[in-house]
Amino acid sequence: MPDGGREKLIDILEHTSSFIGILERHFNENKLLHKEITESMQAVFKQILEKSKDVADFDLLLHHRIQNLSECLVEIFSAVSERIQNNVQFSRQAMEEVNRLFQRLRTLIEYCIAFLRTNRLSFLKVLDQHHREYKNFCNTYTFDHNQRLANGTCIPAASVVYLDIIHAFRGISSEATALVRLVSGLHDRDWWSPGSRSVLWANT
Repeated sequence: MPDGGREKLIDILEHTSSFIGILERHFNENKLLHKEITESMQAVFKQILEKSKDVADFDLLLHHRIQNLSECLVEIFSAVSERIQNNVQFSRQAMEEVNRLFQRLRTLIEYCIAFLRTNRLSFLKVLDQHHREYKNFCNTYTFDHNQRLANGTCIPAASVVYLDIIHAFRGISSEATALVRLVSGLHDRDWWSPGSRSVLWANT
């Protein structure tokens, strides 16, 4: 890949990390997404989309992954907004799980950027391990959540929002990792696309 294309991917992932950081803060503050904050996130997202439109440095698979990543970001933005605007209450355990996934996702994206900047296989190996662990966390939290829902400690409104967040987390992790694997020349064995919820739940 030309250096210009690699730099665009790094920029996209850096904007993605910034976007996630803003969402994490407002998820925890449980405050309405004020107009200026929403506009700030929209500006970050616009940057991601604009950079992805320049297909000169990206092949079709990379461009497809970037589009999928953008859809995942829309999904998590919508879920966090719904929780805040409708004052959907999460249990302490659910809050801890979501926060852990926020933090680990930002770490995963840092590994993606580190590999793109250095091309060191050691970062790629750590990234693959981190991605596998992340999927396991998502699967475990989904199972635990279903147990809470079954025993009545989770209300249906919170369940829908929680599962949407988990689904988006898994998608962002998969798409970011797939981008790096494509750049590295490795065949992606973890095909995931927005809307493939049935595939995700079949593996939980």
